[in-house]
Amino acid sequence: MFVYEPPTPKREVVTARNKMILALILIGLITAFVISVSILVRADHKRTIAESHQQLGHIAELLEKSVEASLDITNLRMNDLLDQIAQSPLSGTTLTNNFYSPLLTATIEKIKQIDSLVLIDTNGDVIWASVPSLQGTNLSDRAYFQNALRLGRGEYAVGVPILSRGDGRRLTPIAWPILGLNAEIYGVAASGLGEGYFEELLSANDVQSGVRVDIITENGDVSFSVPDEPLDTNDRFVSVSKSIPGLGLHVNVSRALSDVLDGQIQRSVVFVSVATILFVAALSLALHSQLKSFKLAEGLYRAERDKKRIESAQAEFNAIFQNVADGIVVFGVNDVLHKVNAKALNILGVQTERSAVNKLRDLLPPLTDLTAEPVTLKFELPPDSKNSDERRIHARIMSLHLGNMDLVYCVLSDVTEEERLILARDNFITSINHELRTPLTSLTGALDILKGRFTAQMPEGAAKLLEMALRNSDRLLLLVNDILTLQAIDQHQLHLKIQKLNVDDVLAEALSTNAGFGMGMNVSISLEEVQHSAVLEADPVRLQQIFSNIISNAVKYTPKGGEVKIGASVADDIISFWVRDNGPGIPESARAQLFERFSVPVHEQSVQASGTGLGLAITQELAERQGGAVSFKSRLSEDDPHNHGTTFFVKFPAAADAQAISG
Repeated sequence: MFVYEPPTPKREVVTARNKMILALILIGLITAFVISVSILVRADHKRTIAESHQQLGHIAELLEKSVEASLDITNLRMNDLLDQIAQSPLSGTTLTNNFYSPLLTATIEKIKQIDSLVLIDTNGDVIWASVPSLQGTNLSDRAYFQNALRLGRGEYAVGVPILSRGDGRRLTPIAWPILGLNAEIYGVAASGLGEGYFEELLSANDVQSGVRVDIITENGDVSFSVPDEPLDTNDRFVSVSKSIPGLGLHVNVSRALSDVLDGQIQRSVVFVSVATILFVAALSLALHSQLKSFKLAEGLYRAERDKKRIESAQAEFNAIFQNVADGIVVFGVNDVLHKVNAKALNILGVQTERSAVNKLRDLLPPLTDLTAEPVTLKFELPPDSKNSDERRIHARIMSLHLGNMDLVYCVLSDVTEEERLILARDNFITSINHELRTPLTSLTGALDILKGRFTAQMPEGAAKLLEMALRNSDRLLLLVNDILTLQAIDQHQLHLKIQKLNVDDVLAEALSTNAGFGMGMNVSISLEEVQHSAVLEADPVRLQQIFSNIISNAVKYTPKGGEVKIGASVADDIISFWVRDNGPGIPESARAQLFERFSVPVHEQSVQASGTGLGLAITQELAERQGGAVSFKSRLSEDDPHNHGTTFFVKFPAAADAQAISG
């Protein structure tokens, strides 16, 4: 069936291009989103580090100011003390202990920045110490002692961190020169900035946890560290350093980068998650809208395409409907719809569809009597302007229900010529039966009597002519009988008298009936020596007609002096009769048409005896009408010179009752 297909390449290209553009837009939006989020996260990263730098710098600056202020106070108070001590030169341990010990002890209690104090003479010997174990110790090798000897009034020297010889504590030494009124050096007063001093400064400045503070001297030695653990070389730090120029110290404040970025990472995760959710939601909404527009466009395109297909199918249907060989009339019970083709108008002899429906309504039974099962009607139409003779019309009518409509569907066929031909054929068959078969039967009988009684008295030529006349009359009588049999089959006038028959009796009768024909053709017919107790149900006369057709064919194809065998077998309640010859076999090209009427001979005249071409067609019809089936197997002589021939099988179901009725 032809169906209109509109051209689609352009549409497919447009759709593919739209999808590609949409994909590129999506990729661009996603890329822009990722870049934007990356820039914002990077900016927040830099801002976090810069903010940490600023906080650490503020802490370092506070510590630097605190150290400077604290040491300035300490320096002022120490200078007052040293001015009192420098009234006279230091004159030994005993004098110092007696005259200066109360003053020195009171000073240590007043100055919180120092927790120990020693007085060293110019030789480096400790002449007084707040730590008794340092009394008498020589400290001339200490760098801070040597540096202090070179300082002027109001100055002090800070040394590198050392371990105290008195108590083993780690401290940063600080020393002041003791100068007389004439700037003569009397000795050195020394103290230490211990860990407690720096811890107090950190506590006063409220340094947050996680911040590392290192007090470093000019030579790189660490004077103080909080926390006290060494730095992990695998960690990265954000650091700020501030110097205390007057003391030669540096304040280094640092914080682990992972701690600095911890909050930033959390913010970034939250920000990226929220931004991604919003982006995906917006993108999904936009994508959904775009896809919806695509589907709408696609739906419009499909609707247009379907409309064209419907129009094409409608045009095709109208073409078929108008040119069909039968007349078709469809109309609604309530006259809402009516459809009539050209053939129906011609059959009914009208010009319009409405006239055809009205005319047909008068010829049909009441519409309420119609059902979905087809009803066949025959009626006659009188001559009209289009048809001069009376016509016989065959109509098949049924009721249909489509949607909410009740319809009548009617197919009209003009059978006037067909019935005229059938009548002519019946008259011809009747003429054959009465005008041809009766004289032929009489003629054949007369020729048989003539041949039987007077052949010996006839001249040789006359006997041959008699034999030829008898043979041709037999052929003509066989043809007439075959035609009459087919007529009875076609007219459903073939009457069967079904009886229960024994297989052995059927075979014995077939052998005795056809043995004479075989002898006349110089071909023997033999029966397999087997006994069968099976019973079938069939018409004995028509069954023997089947065997006569098959056996006669086998005899015709068997070479002179050959043999035809017949027999039967029973398996699975199926009785299989068979007839086997050793003829040339049936060619492949002729097997499909073997059971057709008036089939053309498949072998040359020297191999195949002439016939009507109706025997096997009649055989198949008779077998099928009695519940049987006919088949064959054949092997060509050119394929196997020593084992060739054809075997025909006629199969019937075995009767349920094995008791045969013979006679």
